Amino acid sequence: MELFGSDEAENIEIFNVDAPSAGSYCHVDLVHKNYIMQFVG
Repeated sequence: MELFGSDEAENIEIFNVDAPSAGSYCHVDLVHKNYIMQFVG
């Protein structure tokens, strides 16, 4: 993956893909395996 660099490519995985049958767009959500979400509240 040139976008993230070869060091991080192995830690990136596809989370979700949204592509209608009309083919008008395609959204691909990627997530880093080591990312931790923190909710404060």
